Amino acid sequence: QSRTLAILNEVITTANRAKDLPSLLQEILKRTLSLMDYDAGGVYITDHAAGTATVVVSQDLPAEFLAKIGSVSITEAPYDTLLVQGTPIITEHYDQVSPEHARETGFCSLASIPLVSGDRIIGGLNVVSKRRAVVTDHEQKTLSSIGRELGTTIDRITTEEKAKKSAGN
Repeated sequence: QSRTLAILNEVITTANRAKDLPSLLQEILKRTLSLMDYDAGGVYITDHAAGTATVVVSQDLPAEFLAKIGSVSITEAPYDTLLVQGTPIITEHYDQVSPEHARETGFCSLASIPLVSGDRIIGGLNVVSKRRAVVTDHEQKTLSSIGRELGTTIDRITTEEKAKKSAGN
């Protein structure tokens, strides 16, 4: 429980210090990977009108892999589960979720958490590992809390940036 509080405290502190969206997302991804002991990851932001999600920041994902998954349809599996239904995808058998990608990258474990603001899904935080990693219920709750905190912060920063642009016009 103290580890969970430390992780959430770091995320909240990072979110409160963030001045812009790219640096916020990069820092949260970096801290989540480190604290949860995963190898690589990325953050998707959804465009519901276009029906797509785009990776806006990533860390240690192979370039070929990123080129394939950098922009995806949110209506296709498994992305619909995460980005439309808002259901986390957590598995120590990534080869069952995406056999081709698992084979290409060597990733074994995946934790994908929706980024939620209010009742809207605005993206997804994805972390992967080349080791089999069982994500405990406690860790799932921690990741879900990160997803809610990050989703709310993304919404706040986006709203502030829009307001600044409107004031400047």
